[in-house]
Amino acid sequence: MKRGKIFILILTILVIFPLLAPPSVSAVEIVLTKDSYNPQETLQAEITGSFVSLKLNNILIYKQGIPRPMPVISDFIKQEDIYYFYAILPNQEGNYSLVIENSEYTDLGQLKTDEIIKDFTIKRTNQSALQFNPGFILTNKGFFIKVKSLNSDEDANLILEQTGESKDISLVKDIERTVRFSAPKIPGKINLKINSYNIPVFTTQDSQVDLTNPELVFSPSKIQGKIVSGESYFFKVLLENIGDENITNITFSSDLNALIKPSKLDLNINEQEFLNITILVSKEAENNLLGEIKANFGNKSSSLDVSFELVENNTDVDLNGTSYTNKLKCEEIGKECGYDEDCDVGWAPSLDSSLCCKGECVKQKESDYTWIIGVAILVGCFAVIGFFFYKMRKQKSKSTEEILNEKAKKFQEKMKPRLTSSEVSGNLGRS
Repeated sequence: MKRGKIFILILTILVIFPLLAPPSVSAVEIVLTKDSYNPQETLQAEITGSFVSLKLNNILIYKQGIPRPMPVISDFIKQEDIYYFYAILPNQEGNYSLVIENSEYTDLGQLKTDEIIKDFTIKRTNQSALQFNPGFILTNKGFFIKVKSLNSDEDANLILEQTGESKDISLVKDIERTVRFSAPKIPGKINLKINSYNIPVFTTQDSQVDLTNPELVFSPSKIQGKIVSGESYFFKVLLENIGDENITNITFSSDLNALIKPSKLDLNINEQEFLNITILVSKEAENNLLGEIKANFGNKSSSLDVSFELVENNTDVDLNGTSYTNKLKCEEIGKECGYDEDCDVGWAPSLDSSLCCKGECVKQKESDYTWIIGVAILVGCFAVIGFFFYKMRKQKSKSTEEILNEKAKKFQEKMKPRLTSSEVSGNLGRS
């Protein structure tokens, strides 16, 4: 009897104790800002753990069913024992994972190299979605951030919450805007809020840090897509001087096999210039293509990120969203025509007008119905002529004598006096 009670007590402890014990805590934790993103949206993650070594090439994004990592624009930084990571996500829907691999970390005193996986999805919706680059900011002075609306035209409010500096901008779908902020005088971490998004801003006293304030910016800020080996791909990219001084002797370099024209140029303040970039892909290329194109000026440079996924068939090539669309203000392209005007050359999209005329506006020609009237008259003439010939043929079927007799008879009938009945029955004599 006692043995039975002891057995029940032990069994109860074994069942209940695990439920009362505190949950186990993972040695590494990945926290995403959300679980589902739109294509090309900016993913942000905070990573905590006792890492012995962690580098950017240890943090990868995989699409389920594809054995190799997806090419993305990304970066990370460590601030006060927290790793901040961001990535511009691929333009493909599906189930994805953020994976930390080939890194070393300690767990209860033991050195481990296990993969750390955090799942998320990419799904297109009609909700507001923004892409911003960078996803965190490290600066020792003023800085800028690039913002793009992915699903529709919308207004955005950017505010540095601790300083109160605020910017209101209007975003045109798929058109990237560059917004500048003055140097925050508050040390440490502050928050830049863009609508519902939060971007950490870290200020530093390190005079060598100048990561977020280049005077030259590329539009778009990246080139990406799916390509095949052994081909060449052409892109038209805009380079703009957003700094406070004119820049001369700008040259270009790349760690890719790229042809860039013009090879050298000067840009005044707020001046823009198009670059023709041709990227040649080797026939022997087997891995995804990652690299950058740099605009060099003095001892500074600005970068255009390039990331391609290699596919086997030309039918799978997808460069959607990678070529720059020249959407400028209408006054920079040509002129806006009136509702009753046409363009003599051709139309082009613009920021402030749905269509902008690249040539001269000309009055629309009024609808000309003269040809319809002419056709109607011509048909009427043919009808009259046809009727005339019909009558002539009918008359020709009788002899001339018969025709004359008929006409004489009709004439006599017309000339014969018509008497009424009262006139015939009246008394002609005198009474």
